[in-house]
Amino acid sequence: MTRFWISLCALLFPASAHAYIGLGPGLAMLGPFLMLVLTVFLALLMIAAYPLRLLMKRIRSQKKTGG
Repeated sequence: MTRFWISLCALLFPASAHAYIGLGPGLAMLGPFLMLVLTVFLALLMIAAYPLRLLMKRIRSQKKTGG
């Protein structure tokens, strides 16, 4: 019965583990996070640049027609 109470206390009140994980998991999470940030940035950049592209296209077509 004593083992049960010791096991129960160990499961309910664990001590904090001071463990070093290492660089591997951190770099493994950093890569996809940076790709997500870069993807969102490029998507917003393309949305912002679309009106400018249309304007440049209109200017070029007016120069060809002489208008």
